[in-house]
Amino acid sequence: MFTPSTNLRLLNVPLEAGYSDTLWFPDINTQTQYFLGKVVKTINDFNFIKKDNTITINGNVESYYNCNYIMYQNANFSNKWFYAFINRIEWASNSSTRLYCSTDCIQSWFFDITYYKSFIERQHVTSEAAPNDYLAIEPISCPAILFRQMGYYSVEPDLVNVYATCNSSGAPIGSTARFGIVSGCGLAYGYDRSNISGLGARLNEYVSNGLASAVTKIQQVPKALFDAGCNYSQDIDRYPSDINNYVPRNKKVLSGQFVKGYIALYGQICQYNPNGALSPKLSVLLDPTTGTILAGLKSNGAGANQRLYAVQARIPEATWAYNQYKNDYNLHSGSNSMYYNRLTNYQELKPTTEFGDTLMSAIGLIAGLATGGKLGTTFTGFLNQATTAESYINGYDEITEEVSRRDESLSAPPVGSVSASTPYIAAGANYVTWGFVTGTNGDAQRLDEYFDMFGYQLNRVMIPNLHARKTWTYIRVTDLKASGDFPNEDFDEIRKAFNHGLTFWDYTKTFGDYSQDNTL
Repeated sequence: MFTPSTNLRLLNVPLEAGYSDTLWFPDINTQTQYFLGKVVKTINDFNFIKKDNTITINGNVESYYNCNYIMYQNANFSNKWFYAFINRIEWASNSSTRLYCSTDCIQSWFFDITYYKSFIERQHVTSEAAPNDYLAIEPISCPAILFRQMGYYSVEPDLVNVYATCNSSGAPIGSTARFGIVSGCGLAYGYDRSNISGLGARLNEYVSNGLASAVTKIQQVPKALFDAGCNYSQDIDRYPSDINNYVPRNKKVLSGQFVKGYIALYGQICQYNPNGALSPKLSVLLDPTTGTILAGLKSNGAGANQRLYAVQARIPEATWAYNQYKNDYNLHSGSNSMYYNRLTNYQELKPTTEFGDTLMSAIGLIAGLATGGKLGTTFTGFLNQATTAESYINGYDEITEEVSRRDESLSAPPVGSVSASTPYIAAGANYVTWGFVTGTNGDAQRLDEYFDMFGYQLNRVMIPNLHARKTWTYIRVTDLKASGDFPNEDFDEIRKAFNHGLTFWDYTKTFGDYSQDNTL
């Protein structure tokens, strides 16, 4: 005759049938002792308990309201403990209670499952060497709206360079080449911006020698950058260490999905994803002849020392003007002197045909200067219409008057330019700056708390780790791969639980308390 020998224990545990949270144990003995420590009522020599069946036990229903879980052992068949949720407690009679139970498949087969590599959607990680270790995009956003400057490099244009095809004496300077670009002019003179007293005198030398057009540009540039070979670089931080003084526990808060790097110059801003910037270096280049500054990022991310991002701006050229007529006059100084000397001598002569003939030859010496305006008109009318010595003298007076007026005018347009950088230079904002664009510290805390609870989006194929962190480990797996000696319907429940996502709590910790330390 069959003798009932099932051991039934009614418990109060923090587990629910939805499998959103469960417990982790290092071994089966620890598991058994934990649940035995949660026993509320003990029933021995009970009838055989069928899996997922209704159990009727002695006692009034109200005496079991504090029970939500059972463990049972059908000793006639094995010493294995099965675990089940009490889904409903129902009155059967004044002296009996009916329990509707369903198997806790995870705890019942916890040590019977062998896990294989599966597609892990989310999980807490065991290490965080850098924020970019886990680059899968998170289903949560955080707007990057706050600029945080981490450093700056001065590009104050404190050096004034004069570029020309020759020096003020006419000696050729030669061509230059920089960064593969060839220029037909070269650096003639350089002056500190705080002491440019000699600049004006040097420019007057060019005019006095008829060489004003040889000056191609007066360019201001940063002296320190110019002296450094027009090429500067320095290491910069890849990621910030905090978000507006909030230090996140989960480093992915600092990753490129939520934080952007930036480089700025004269109002031009370039943002970049720090995830792709391995060993980043700030790179500043200068083209001194055009005054163009290029600020960018050198990184080993896509290849050794590649410049991945850049902004550029141009320093305005210094403006200057000169007397075009004086320059041309000095350029032809020999002819001009001969002309004026002969005119002065002939002015004393009587108005004879002989004088007219001689004056005509003298006028021809500067015909090349009469290129337009009243002076040109005067020469043309004078040469075509004068028939007497008197008319020659009258023409002479008109010409000398016009020459005098030209000598007093600045007919050449100013040389130089302004640029978009002008107001920044005027305001003293002469810097290449770099840093990060982040959310607020409140945004960072919100992200941090989310990662605390649910780990990282991984989207990687790996063996599930049920105890990645010391207090709790969240995991969500697509199509769990596993095997074991258990019913298929139970494995289906386990697979559904992993697919939905569940948290394994270390049995030694306070279940469900997210304020506990769960760091690496």
